[in-house]
Amino acid sequence: MELEKQIYKFHFCLTSWKYARIIAKLLFLGLLGISLLLISVYASLCIRQGERKLEFQLRDNRVISEFNENVVYTVNIVDHALSDPLLQMKFSFNRYLLTLKQNIAKDHKISQENLFVEAKNYQSGFDLFFLNFVDIETMFLVDFTQYFTDSKNDIMIYNVNTREAWLWRSNSLKNDDSTSFYIKMIRNFFLCQQILVSIFFVSCSSSIVIRLFLISTPIFTYIIKNLIQIIFRLDQQLNNQEQENWIGIYIRLLERNNKAKYYIITAFLTMILFYTIIYNEGLDQATQFMFGKSIPQGLNVFFMMIVFINELEGVLFLRTRSSIYFVPKYICCYYITYLFYLEKTMFLMSQTTFMAFLYFYEIPALTWQRQSFYTPTEQRPRCYYMPLFQIEWISDIPQIWTVFYGLCGRKYFDRQHLTYVDRNQIQFHQILEDEEHVDNE
Repeated sequence: MELEKQIYKFHFCLTSWKYARIIAKLLFLGLLGISLLLISVYASLCIRQGERKLEFQLRDNRVISEFNENVVYTVNIVDHALSDPLLQMKFSFNRYLLTLKQNIAKDHKISQENLFVEAKNYQSGFDLFFLNFVDIETMFLVDFTQYFTDSKNDIMIYNVNTREAWLWRSNSLKNDDSTSFYIKMIRNFFLCQQILVSIFFVSCSSSIVIRLFLISTPIFTYIIKNLIQIIFRLDQQLNNQEQENWIGIYIRLLERNNKAKYYIITAFLTMILFYTIIYNEGLDQATQFMFGKSIPQGLNVFFMMIVFINELEGVLFLRTRSSIYFVPKYICCYYITYLFYLEKTMFLMSQTTFMAFLYFYEIPALTWQRQSFYTPTEQRPRCYYMPLFQIEWISDIPQIWTVFYGLCGRKYFDRQHLTYVDRNQIQFHQILEDEEHVDNE
């Protein structure tokens, strides 16, 4: 509860600014316009991709249509006005041939052949306009997969300059036109369920990590203050802010009992490291689950980054009933569309949605009636967030950090502490009665 109150204060500070609603409106309209533009460009690009036909030419300008499985082909997209090719790719139907080093390939006399593609296919008319949104490599790869549709062999291709590689299995290159509608529907249904499970895992993991770092903010503040004191050799305390949060409570208790204070710092840092490692490993597994096919480099990182940003904005800004109910549904639709695959528009559409609800609900909520249960306040920082008890910082933080706290042997405890740890209620009450008699005397 205390964490939600602190987040609400930050939320109130931002949304109560007199220019907040104007900026939110401008961002909403601007991002909406850019998103619609990108969607129209994407639709036009898909139409254009279906119209464009890829042709591979030899040096004598003859068009080649038959390919050998034991040959490594080098594709050069050339512009006659330039000396160097715009794009150079290598592909083969035997992926092991592409992994061989150049000297080994020559020793074994692996056949290599140069193919050429006219650059005007990607630099004329609308294609020149599309290059402002997608690179020539992406456009070529789409044409490449369409060209080798229904190939009976696996195909591997890589960029000679960036060494980024893609691999398509023969089953992924099959033409779906012959597949019945019901088979496609069932396949897409299970694919959607797979995406939903992955999104649930990534979103929950991101939300947990965000709250973990927010909870641990006082720890980082305490560490920074002590480092500043050590570096500049300050004897006095910088301020008494640490007395107002939960870390101050623990530090005072340790000081009063003459205990070492660095154990609690070490415990929290170890917990953060532990969860970060689990988070990274989990994201790797989710990447394999969601992106099982060859994808452009950095696409999975971009998706995880967008999910993390959306979860952070949700924690900070989503507080009214309408925002909490509708925004996650819209964002989830964008995720599914992205993974089904509409890459560049997801970030803008998700930010457009956040700005819309910020403008129409979150900022006006500051002027709503405080008595309403749908109005966020400091005591009710989020709609539907009604804790049963008013818990303080000392009990509000997750107790998992105590797993990493250093333990002491029983010889370090006195008789009274041992009765409390062992839950020996009879002996514990006897000790209290003895102390009470001593006090009365």
